[in-house]
Amino acid sequence: MNLQTTRGYVAAFNEDLVRHYQAYLDRRRQADEYRPVTESEWLGFEEHFDAKSS
Repeated sequence: MNLQTTRGYVAAFNEDLVRHYQAYLDRRRQADEYRPVTESEWLGFEEHFDAKSS
């Protein structure tokens, strides 16, 4: 399976994916399952995501 192909089918854009992931994390944090994400952790996620999507 190719992520780019899948994204084309669902018309997913980077901003949408990030926004939905942030909402998911917020819901998990509200359930006290996870501690808040640090700035460096968030930057690491963005770098990893950008590397995967290019």
